[in-house]
Amino acid sequence: MRSLSLLAVLVCLSAPGFAQSPPVPPPMPGQGEIDVANAERLALRFPGNQEMTGDYRIGADGTISIPLLGRIPVGGMSTAQLEEALARRLEQMTGRPNSVTVEVAAYKPLFVTGFVTRSGAVPWHPGMTVLQAVALSGGLFRPAGPNVGGPAAGEAEMARYRRATEDRKRALAALARLQAEREDSTEIQVPPALVTIAGQKEAEELIAAQRTLLLSRQRSFWNQLASLKRGMGLAAQELDGLREQGKRIAEQLQMQRDARQRLGELQQKGIVVAQRTFEEDMKVSELEEKTANVAVATARVQATVAAMQRDTVLLTEERKASIETEIDRLQKEVAQLADEAASARQAYNAIVGASMAAERGDRTEIIYSVVRGNQTGETTVKADQSTPLKPGDVLIVSQDLRTGE
Repeated sequence: MRSLSLLAVLVCLSAPGFAQSPPVPPPMPGQGEIDVANAERLALRFPGNQEMTGDYRIGADGTISIPLLGRIPVGGMSTAQLEEALARRLEQMTGRPNSVTVEVAAYKPLFVTGFVTRSGAVPWHPGMTVLQAVALSGGLFRPAGPNVGGPAAGEAEMARYRRATEDRKRALAALARLQAEREDSTEIQVPPALVTIAGQKEAEELIAAQRTLLLSRQRSFWNQLASLKRGMGLAAQELDGLREQGKRIAEQLQMQRDARQRLGELQQKGIVVAQRTFEEDMKVSELEEKTANVAVATARVQATVAAMQRDTVLLTEERKASIETEIDRLQKEVAQLADEAASARQAYNAIVGASMAAERGDRTEIIYSVVRGNQTGETTVKADQSTPLKPGDVLIVSQDLRTGE
């Protein structure tokens, strides 16, 4: 969609000063501006370079990969600072001033889990608070029905817990298969997390089923690569034949031209007639036409080889990108399913606890805490309904039972 031709990329990569140009250091975002690393996708516009314009997903390493410019770190930048950095990098490549527009296409979601109606990802927007995130999660959990401790409500939550657990098992097995596929391995490691929730026997059965799929996908990819390589081999043989044929015709043409020159000299002396010279001219023309035909055929085969080489690169890169996208999706799905299972288990306990608390006259208190990643790891802080949230935060809503007197 926004890929450059392989030749153009290679020419740009070999341009003087490209390999030696130092990376652009990421400046710190300005006061009140959102760090671009909090985004999930960026919309980049390059006026005059439409092949580079489009949406770009930020990788797990905090970089985006842009045709011609390569992989660019975006952490610690605002949109304005990233625009300046990209324009500067593009000017280094092209030798002329350029402008770039950067907009956030999608922010990273935040995750809400615990004592809420629906645990999971919640779209983040600037200024979002704990109260808004809880509202988007369906509000605080309230057991259905007049009998909050009734068996129907508890059974519904246990069914939700079992569904989330089964889905998580399948997602963990698929994730292990994709990680093996990324490494071009034919063996899939059994994830410890899968053994924990499924047991050793069931975990091995799930992995065995994924291994069958892994081998099938790998065979398909390798067959496509082998087909392209066979095509390039045949084209290379054809090129060798055309070059040899062109060499022979060139030799014949040179000899014919030499003969034509000698005849021309003899014609000027009146030794040979003009008809004889005309016949030699026709032979020279025929050989020149053959030379042109061989040149056209050679260019056609060379274009075919270049196309096959490009297809080989694209096939490999598209497969890699597809695997990375699926891994990213499944990692998020596994985390969400774990939250869903934990939420269902907590809701089940809440139903039982609420019934017991009602009988004793106990009261409850809702507690909010936020888990936030930083450069040194993760920190957990207490929050209230007005606490502002950031993209990627995990909001945990819990219930504290206070015994009544």
